[in-house]
Amino acid sequence: MGKKQSDLISTTKDRSKAEGLFNSGNGVVGIDLDKVSAEVIDASQGVGKGRVFARTKSHQEVLIRDTGGPNPPIPPEAIRIIQEKK
Repeated sequence: MGKKQSDLISTTKDRSKAEGLFNSGNGVVGIDLDKVSAEVIDASQGVGKGRVFARTKSHQEVLIRDTGGPNPPIPPEAIRIIQEKK
C-alpha cells in the first residue's frame, strides 16, 4: 500500500483504474506478462486481510517481483505506451 519498502511492483488488470486512479501524470503503460520472466502474483481476487484484501481485489492488483538482479523484472520489449505523459 506504498507505506513500506517492498520488492513488489504493483500493477492493475483494470485499464480504467490505471488511466484514472493510478495515473499521476507520468503516463500509463501496458505490460505483456508473457514477456516478463520475473515472478508474477495475481492478487486480483484479494490477498491478505481487511483493507489489504479489499484493495487488492477492488484495484485488480497484479504484482511483479523485482529481485534486484542484473535483468530488469519488466523488460523494455514487454512495455507499450497506452497514454503519454501529460
